Amino acid sequence: MTESWCELLEYLRSEWISRARYAARQIAIKRGFVTSDDVWKECPPPAEIDPRVMGAVFKTEEFSQVGFVKSTRTVCHKRPIGQWVLK
Repeated sequence: MTESWCELLEYLRSEWISRARYAARQIAIKRGFVTSDDVWKECPPPAEIDPRVMGAVFKTEEFSQVGFVKSTRTVCHKRPIGQWVLK
């Protein structure tokens, strides 16, 4: 089996990814854009999985990256994160 990490994650965590994508869509509709920080506040990943999973939320044809902003989460030390819009 030669599945990518995103495909594997989609399979193993499909319920959470669906909820997180729903939250991302709602935020993007309301504000015009969304970041992983926004999704983290609304639908944090389950404690037992790596927090870097947030990138998989945006790995769909539905979102388009338009830039970068500094993360507001203290654990991220203001590193750049993607800013996304709905296509």
